[in-house]
Amino acid sequence: MIIVEGKKLGLTLNPSKCELFFLGPVSDDDRARIQEDFNRVCGGKIQLPSADQLIMLGAPIRSEAIESCLTDKINDLALISDWLHLLDSHHGFFLLRNSFAIPRLLYYLRSALCFSFPQLLERYDDTLRSALVKIANVGINDSSWIQACLPARSGGLGLSSAIQLAPSAYLASAAACAELTGCLFTATAPTPSRNTLTDHAYELWKRSVATDCEQPSASSVNMQKTWTNLIHKENLASLHRTASPKNIARLNSLDDPVAGCWIDALPSSSLGLKLTD
Repeated sequence: MIIVEGKKLGLTLNPSKCELFFLGPVSDDDRARIQEDFNRVCGGKIQLPSADQLIMLGAPIRSEAIESCLTDKINDLALISDWLHLLDSHHGFFLLRNSFAIPRLLYYLRSALCFSFPQLLERYDDTLRSALVKIANVGINDSSWIQACLPARSGGLGLSSAIQLAPSAYLASAAACAELTGCLFTATAPTPSRNTLTDHAYELWKRSVATDCEQPSASSVNMQKTWTNLIHKENLASLHRTASPKNIARLNSLDDPVAGCWIDALPSSSLGLKLTD
């Protein structure tokens, strides 16, 4: 049907771009027979991806594929960190923050159940933390790492913790496409307002915020920053609870919208915006 209707629109199906995946147990003989039938109908050879290769529109579908994608991202970050520390520190940090770290992971966090793999997300955070240590050439303890993951306007470095960001990213994405996904359900089987997947993400998010904190309002539930801002608020409060009077004064002096403007500035020597090592 797709081939016939496509020809009416001037479209041709490319079998080499098509994939066939078996959700249930299938014998090798049945698998070969079904693939042969599809190949005969399509006039080409259809691909049979394994579970860890099952990706749709760049988003991993099954748990094996999510695990494989996260592992690849960890390895990629570890590889690039070995090169970034060879640059000037400001250049290396700027590229790490704005290009090679969370920006390259965010699509997966929003489109897949990455929050269900806390061990891999912790490995990613550890790799990101090690990269920052190499670039800045300073030690970073747990408190310093919490502050580094705060936004620049709150005295942080604007980095993000993958394990804390994952539930927020998924919840915001799910809310943003709720109307569209609802259209995929029939009138006799409407989509629920919340399902087990979003429930799990919501419970993980609740662990990162204050106990009396409620989820964002309906008008902003689809905005990722409304979820993450509440996490940042709790993280900043936890730093204040454990900090010495000297460090509290330091944190207060940094809690200003313009205190971290240097982080967002392009490190250009000609403009006088590049910091020396």
